[in-house]
Amino acid sequence: MHARPLLVLASALLLGPTCVHGQGSAKAATCVVSIDLEDGTFPAGWTNQSVERLDPQGNGLGEFVEAWTVGNAQEANSGGFFPVPDRPTGNRFLMANDDAAPCNCAMGEVALTSPVIDLTGRAGMALQVRVFHEQNLGAGPAYIDAFNGTEWLALLEVPAVEGEWQDLFLDLSAYDGNPGFRFRFRWSDGGTWSSGFAIDDICLMDRLPSDLSILQLFTHDPSRSAFDSSVRSLRYRRLPAEQADTVRAVVEVMNQGQVTINTFDLLLTLTQAAGTVQAEVTGLSALAPGERRLVLLPTLPLAAEVGPADLSVQATMSGMDGDLNDNTATATFTLTGDGWANGYGEMACDEGAFDGSLGGTDPWVVAQRMEIVTPGSVAQGISAVIGGDAAGGQMVRAILLDHELAFVDTSTRYTLTPEDIQRGVNGEPLFLSLASAPSLDPGDYFVGFQRLENGVTTALSVGTSGNGPIGASVVLTGATFVVNYVERTPMVRLHLSSFGVGMHEGAVDGIPAMEVFPNPVVNDLAVRFDLAVGGPVRMDIQDASGRLVQPLWQGTLPMGDQRFTLPLERIPNGIYLLTVRTGSDIFTKRIIVAR
Repeated sequence: MHARPLLVLASALLLGPTCVHGQGSAKAATCVVSIDLEDGTFPAGWTNQSVERLDPQGNGLGEFVEAWTVGNAQEANSGGFFPVPDRPTGNRFLMANDDAAPCNCAMGEVALTSPVIDLTGRAGMALQVRVFHEQNLGAGPAYIDAFNGTEWLALLEVPAVEGEWQDLFLDLSAYDGNPGFRFRFRWSDGGTWSSGFAIDDICLMDRLPSDLSILQLFTHDPSRSAFDSSVRSLRYRRLPAEQADTVRAVVEVMNQGQVTINTFDLLLTLTQAAGTVQAEVTGLSALAPGERRLVLLPTLPLAAEVGPADLSVQATMSGMDGDLNDNTATATFTLTGDGWANGYGEMACDEGAFDGSLGGTDPWVVAQRMEIVTPGSVAQGISAVIGGDAAGGQMVRAILLDHELAFVDTSTRYTLTPEDIQRGVNGEPLFLSLASAPSLDPGDYFVGFQRLENGVTTALSVGTSGNGPIGASVVLTGATFVVNYVERTPMVRLHLSSFGVGMHEGAVDGIPAMEVFPNPVVNDLAVRFDLAVGGPVRMDIQDASGRLVQPLWQGTLPMGDQRFTLPLERIPNGIYLLTVRTGSDIFTKRIIVAR
């Protein structure tokens, strides 16, 4: 008989960031078998069981397909019965799903089996894996089994947890040195068309005797609910300097060794231009093999100065640590302020790069929760990155709501142009000023963009970037504003400083137009524009879809008349957009390259 393996099950809180944004992670443990599925291919050498497809009455069709497929959350829930959380956004995983393509299938019991793995000379074996198993709608159980060279033994009946991925850790040291080791996952649909079982991030490892690891450093407290308005609990990629108060970091640690860690210490360091501050937590209690723990670190003061704020954490343990390369992690965010170079007081929770979109053809509001802690902060405006799924003509406005989704303020109505859509594809936000620039009391607010009825029925969306906890992001739909809390983080930002940029081609409010000649151009393009205020300037060439073709120049210029000759000999023939960004304006001009 083999000893029963140790199972450590991470709680739902420990599954990862609640607002995924550039959190630091340390070096991962070495895996004998490592499968992350992000390339979308089925793992080589694994045995995939075949199942029979059924007609709507449950009769066999004599057609057999593979039970296990690689897919994403949208594909898993195509039938509406297997809502796998999309964490991280766009994640791919293995699944047995009896209600989605290529099934409807009979999955009374289906197994996914590893190839033979020679563990000769290996010690301290363990399995880490992430699974999604709700066991709802009459579905049966899920198991993890091991083959010792002679027989299959059940290691674990996977617990059923609703709505969350689980991190599992199994001690497989009973199989150390086994030359014919295999393991498998089993699931049953309970004889009904129900949901499924999902598997991701498989790591079969041989562990060091002792190994304390930092898995992740958060610049917020992920254990707090997004609905808790009494504290700031979301993670911000960009935060107005006037909102700076303190940093309450959290670190996730794990014992990846074979023996219990009796005590361990953590040292947190915050570095800004103003200097460095530190805080230490000592004598933390024992950590069992395979155990994960979130540790709330002491509060550090945050200086109200524009620029990066860098955090790092160092872990030390009692006794010998077999791997010191995974004992540190870092994370960073940026404090913003007045002016273009400082982000116009931007408050942003998104990652900064597209990974999806929220919206549609009907009226909607897409909004992100923001937490104000400083009295008297003035909401100057809201910006959003518009998705590239329309040609323009839709009507939008910025909208500010309180934590109960009651109206606070809005911008004037704005009709989107094709240029707005193109700039959105390029990741550039559209800014709309709030009508009354309200002073905000401390508390939670939702900042959003609203699609309004104007007779244009084509789709429109706001880009998303990363994901967060339920309660942080919301989509309101229809005339009655049906509330749908979502995990995806919309690229909608609050600005606490006046946003001085306008987009124009030609003279606007007395500002001279940018002049270019010749146009069409063969090789060299002469450019002339006037700077009302000296400061940073950037010039780029974009294609017709708004994508960057070539950066042309970047630097600092004085106030007044500016003249440049820009070489375009490497730009192919075609129609382009010349964009000049200054500290007070964005000039654009269509140009034609023709040779």
